[in-house]
Parts: sequence; structure tokens; C-alpha cells
Amino acid sequence: MSIIAIAAAVKAAAETAKALQDIYGVLDTDRGVAVTVYNHTPYELHSWGAGFDHGGWADPADQVIPPESASVFSVRDKGFLTGVEGHIFYVVDGVDAPLERVFVKWNNPFVGSNSGAAVASQYGPMDFFGRPSDRFRADGRYGSGNVSQNDYEIRLR
Repeated sequence: MSIIAIAAAVKAAAETAKALQDIYGVLDTDRGVAVTVYNHTPYELHSWGAGFDHGGWADPADQVIPPESASVFSVRDKGFLTGVEGHIFYVVDGVDAPLERVFVKWNNPFVGSNSGAAVASQYGPMDFFGRPSDRFRADGRYGSGNVSQNDYEIRLR
């Protein structure tokens, strides 16, 4: 094979790679969520674990949200034709038993509507699955579009 034939093959491969990259960009637009968790309580919220069904951190969540403040973080898709779906748990520090926990979930799928959840629950010695908190409440507002804004508010009842 001549040097000219090799150069032509390399150029054709580069053009094919560029075309595939362009197609990928059209088919797989970014999905992301900017998340704000507002702590409207006199207690610290401590991260107690997070996970993703799809995607991952773009900018990780704070490990602690001080009283009367907020944490801002972002998540995004990490694969071809996927969205971003995940959650984070917080434990309320400084309250007597039972354990108080806040669950925050986001979902910005590749196909379908965006959604989320915010739940405040408590766990006593015999509460394996927990029950709704009688001291805290969690509310959420979920944005729309490929890159959305979700806001979660944690308050005393």
C-alpha cells in the first residue's frame, strides 16, 4: 500500500469519526439538573449517602448544610442516550431520637418528563422502613427541559 493510499485511508477514518461525533451530538443532547437544597431549620443536615441510576456529579453536593443556609450542586448524564437520575440522603444532626432523615431525588430522563421527590421521614428502633416525620417537612419544585433547576426546601413543621 502506498503512502498516498494510507493517507487517504487515515483522512477517510477521521472524516467518519467527525461525522459520528456530529451525529452523537444531535442524538444525545446533554441532560443535567442544577439542584439547590435549602435548609430552613436550626439544625445541620449531614449527607448520609447518594447514588445514581444514570449519570453522576458535575459539581458534588456539600457534605454538610449548615442551619438556615443552602447547598447548590449539579448532576449530568454520563452516557449515550441516557439522562440523569439520582438521589441523596441527609440526616438531621442535633435532634433527639428518632432519627430524622431527608430524601431528595431528581430525574431528567433522555425521553419523558422530568421529576423529583422530597421526603422527610423518621426512624425509631422498630421502624425498618420509617414513617413520615412529625417534626420536619420536605418540598420540591422540579424544572423542565434538558438542563433544569430543582429546588428542595427543608423546614420544621
